[in-house]
Amino acid sequence: MFHKGKHDREKQLRFSIRKVSFGAASVAVAALFMFLGNGAVSAAEQSVPSTNGETQAPQPKEPNAQNGTYEGNTVATSPAATVETNTQPSTVENSPSPESAPQKVETLDKKELTDLIKEIDGKFAKGTYATKTEESVNNLRTILDESRTVLSTATTQTELTAAYRKLITATSKLQTKSEKKKEQPLDNTTDKLSEGKKLTSAEKTLESNSIANSGSRDERNGKALDTNNPFRTDSTPSTVTSTDPLATNATNVAIVNGNFNDTSQGAVLPTAKSDPITVKNDISKLTGWKPVNSTTTTVPLIWTANASQYGDAFPGDRGSGIGAVLAVYPGRGAWSGRQKPEFGPIYQDIDVVGGQEVKVTWRGTTVNINSGNNGAKLVVKNPETGAVLGQYARGYAGTPMGEMSVLVNVPKGLTKLRLQFETALDKSTENHSGDNRFNKPSISSDENAGGVVSNVRVASGSYLVSEVVNTTYESTATSATPTTVNTTVTVKVINKGFSTSTNNQYRVELPEGATLVGTTGTSSAQLNGTSLTLGFNNLDPKREQTLTYTFSLPTNKPIEKQLEGTVSYQTSGNLIDNGTKKTGSDTVAQQTVKINMYKADLQAEAAKVATLNQIDYTPEAWAAYQAELAKAQEILNEETNNVEIANRKNQADINAQTLLLQKAQAKLEVDKAKKAKLTALEGTPNATKEEKDAAKQAAQDAATKANQAIDAATDNAGVATAQTDGIAAIEAVTPTVAVKAAAKAEVAKKLAEKLTALEGTPNATKEEKDAAKQAAQDAATKANQAIDAATDNAGVATAQTDGIAAIEAVTPTVAVKAAAKAEVAKKLAEKLTALEGTPNATKEEKDAAKQAAQDAATKANQAIDAATDNAGVATAQTDGIAAIEAVTPTVAVKAAAKAEVAKKLAEKLTALEGTPNATKEEKDAAKQAAQDAATKANQAIDAATDNAGVATAQTDGIAAIEAVTPTVAVKAAAKAEVAKKLAEKLTALEGTPNATKEEKDAAKQAAQDAATKANQAIDAATDNAGVATAQTDGIAAIEAVTPTVAVKAAAKAEVAKKLAEKLTALEGTPNATKEEKDAAKQAAQDAATKANQAIDAATDNAGVATAQTDGIAAIEAVTPTVGTSSTDSAGNGITPQTAEYIGSVNGISEETPAKPAYDGSADEIPDRTPISETTINKDRQLPNTGTANPTVAMVAAAASAVLGLGLVGRRRKEDEEV
Repeated sequence: MFHKGKHDREKQLRFSIRKVSFGAASVAVAALFMFLGNGAVSAAEQSVPSTNGETQAPQPKEPNAQNGTYEGNTVATSPAATVETNTQPSTVENSPSPESAPQKVETLDKKELTDLIKEIDGKFAKGTYATKTEESVNNLRTILDESRTVLSTATTQTELTAAYRKLITATSKLQTKSEKKKEQPLDNTTDKLSEGKKLTSAEKTLESNSIANSGSRDERNGKALDTNNPFRTDSTPSTVTSTDPLATNATNVAIVNGNFNDTSQGAVLPTAKSDPITVKNDISKLTGWKPVNSTTTTVPLIWTANASQYGDAFPGDRGSGIGAVLAVYPGRGAWSGRQKPEFGPIYQDIDVVGGQEVKVTWRGTTVNINSGNNGAKLVVKNPETGAVLGQYARGYAGTPMGEMSVLVNVPKGLTKLRLQFETALDKSTENHSGDNRFNKPSISSDENAGGVVSNVRVASGSYLVSEVVNTTYESTATSATPTTVNTTVTVKVINKGFSTSTNNQYRVELPEGATLVGTTGTSSAQLNGTSLTLGFNNLDPKREQTLTYTFSLPTNKPIEKQLEGTVSYQTSGNLIDNGTKKTGSDTVAQQTVKINMYKADLQAEAAKVATLNQIDYTPEAWAAYQAELAKAQEILNEETNNVEIANRKNQADINAQTLLLQKAQAKLEVDKAKKAKLTALEGTPNATKEEKDAAKQAAQDAATKANQAIDAATDNAGVATAQTDGIAAIEAVTPTVAVKAAAKAEVAKKLAEKLTALEGTPNATKEEKDAAKQAAQDAATKANQAIDAATDNAGVATAQTDGIAAIEAVTPTVAVKAAAKAEVAKKLAEKLTALEGTPNATKEEKDAAKQAAQDAATKANQAIDAATDNAGVATAQTDGIAAIEAVTPTVAVKAAAKAEVAKKLAEKLTALEGTPNATKEEKDAAKQAAQDAATKANQAIDAATDNAGVATAQTDGIAAIEAVTPTVAVKAAAKAEVAKKLAEKLTALEGTPNATKEEKDAAKQAAQDAATKANQAIDAATDNAGVATAQTDGIAAIEAVTPTVAVKAAAKAEVAKKLAEKLTALEGTPNATKEEKDAAKQAAQDAATKANQAIDAATDNAGVATAQTDGIAAIEAVTPTVGTSSTDSAGNGITPQTAEYIGSVNGISEETPAKPAYDGSADEIPDRTPISETTINKDRQLPNTGTANPTVAMVAAAASAVLGLGLVGRRRKEDEEV
């Protein structure tokens, strides 16, 4: 049954897998047709550069070279996803076996040969081969020309492959010149890193080692790469000095014969038509690989496309299509048996650099997956110690099939790494049934394949190195008005490792005030403060990514900032041991950003000194100009004098100095005009000394005013205007030769001024102004009369002065309006005192009323001021006093606050009344607390002196009312006491002696009901007294519960009744002796005792009933033994007849069996009799004494002896029958 069930489960599993296989195979076929239709497009697309600025560095790649540059770690979750995302060339087109698709037209893939030709042309252009001998270089040129011809004329892929290999061979044969013949390379700057970083051979070489898979016998295997040659030479690599933890990834790793298609050791390879699909090879013929076990001698090579339903439909590089079988079994599936020792796992030790990352990629294949999903498991070891560094076998959909890839951190100090491949499942998955393609063995009938490995590739991790295009970015502001200027910085990042990088970021600190404008070549950009972080896409090996970022800086001050960027990254892929992945870090060469100020205007102004003639100006003016010019020259020479950026002038300072220099030059021109004017005035004909001096002073005043206007100007235009106007004012000065006329004019002028001033006398009425004007007119008339009487300038001046003084001395009498305003002020003071004493008014209410009174007073004063005559003043005074008197304060703030408090109190009281589970006392206490909070709030409102105080008292009071929470505890405490009493009662009831489970349960339920009723009464109580009563009554009710214990007593009574009846019956047994009757009575008594013990031991009613029934039956079954003589009348021995026992044990009736059963227990006697005297004595002991009844013991002993003899005789009879 077990095997049949397992077989059925396997059939179901095979059916399920067949469905999956059919779907996967369908998708694979669809993908194949898509590849055949689009193969040419796929091949062309491989050379299209990235749209985000990424470029492809040249890289030769032999079709079978295992250089690890392909990354296929990501496994699609379904075959359909593979069809949509696969951009690799068609498998049929690239298959190394022409037998794969002979019926198809071959599509040529020229990319690898084209890339190699471009690379070599580039090296010729850079002078890379200048260090090689002329003969080897000429040979390379010849082969290069031949390769170009093949590239344009080839009709088969074989021709292209042959040309590719021939060109590789030619490059490998380049010979280095001896020291005396070496020439300098034409150009050695292309791959230079930034200053401060040494360039190693591994960093310069962008290509991988393409010779590693050409055979283990190549004498160049295991040697380092030459600096200018991607192939193995005798040169020694230079020392790596980079601080990047991933710098060791610049040295690539290689594996030999990863495609298992090397025939250099005589290996025989399978093909698409091999039958069977595997070819067995001696392990020694498998180039590069060694057996893990010493017993392994043979490795079957399999054509993987024909291995299972999936074939090679899984995503990833399919390689040569040849795989190595890692285990062979005599059986299949669950009956595979142990692995055959001549087959087994294989390994290869590869050269590594301690501390580097190694990416291992392989394909796992199962043979006919109907019996499970098998494949290849990778185990990475330390070859020296054998320690396992990690293992992995998760491919397509979590199975060990399809493309698999993991990353290994090589421990420091380790120079070799062991890659061991073994079968993922320790069984064969072959199943020779179902699909006709798979119904025959893959090797032979008794050799069934385990997991298969193929297309093993290795590569070192990623290694990003940065280069800078420019080291200095300098900009100058374009105007005197501060704006911004954009700076675009460029950084180039190259992946000089051999695996794709991920999590790529460039970080740098920008100058203060920088704003990010845009970037190119990035996937993300974020500026936090001055910290700029640029993310960029995964970078494939030998590709470079140019990053640019543009940021704007303000031009209000000079800036010089050193940009110190770093590039961080990781190698794409998962670590084999789930450890911590390393992060690479490259320090970008320092780049400097400079922002210079706009100084063109200041330079232009300073240059004007060359047009000036010192003798045209006064010494004082010339010295002032020279002082400003010196300051300007100091600013202009800041760069020349290497002034620190922090000490250089900002744009505002430069603009200010430009304006100061413009003002100094303008003052020079004003000084020049004044000097000329004073000379001209001194020669004025017919002018008196006083008249000349007056004109000179006017010119001087004009110059002073012009200089003041120049000082007040805020820009160049203002300076020019002040200069022009000032010179014009100086030029316009003309001496007045008419002293008296001038004096009268001055008097008249003063009179006019005085009349105007008197007319504008504040607070004067019309009558008061008219009186003052007349007095001024009289003073002017008197002054003119004195001027007319004067005989010289001094007399004229005296008359003029006295007259003007007399006019000036006229003062109007102003009293009417002042008196009126005094009355208004008096009334205002009285009103303000009265308002301050307003009861219940807040400060703001008082202030509002006071302001109203003040406004009325102000309005009254304005009306008084506006009045033009005495009558108008009187009216304004009367109206103003009435308006002040009418002001009344509005008192409402405190009343409104108290109303809000009262509203909140009412809401709170209602809410407290509805508090669930609270007693009346608890509610009343909470209500009183709310009432107290309201009272306290009203007192605080009354005590407040301003609106803010009232608002605070209102808010605090409402919060205090809201915060009142009733203490609800009485009912909960009462219920707790009831629960406590109930728990005690339930414990006591559980221990009730002689009570059955049902009796205990009934009593417990009664106690529970009493507790429930008590809790309901507590909930229904409305005050503390009611709660206390409900608690007391409930506890009393629980306490009063008493269990009814009657079942066992009744059962014992029935047993006793039956015993009494039985004893009576036994006493009347005919022909029985007293001893026989006593023995039977004792047996009945024992049965009754045993029944009572069983009743006591029972835990429920059913157990009591069973014990009662069994006990009565046992009593009833007691039968006295009458006539126990052992001889007959003739003296012959008589074997007494043993009565059949009909009774029950634990309620189960049974008859004495014809043949006793033996259970082998310790209670059996040596002859296997299942009854012992100990047992009999134990059964015949009196209750609670342990003392055996002598009579019963004797009867039991006799019965035991007789029974034993009978059993012995019966056994002999049975033995004879047998």
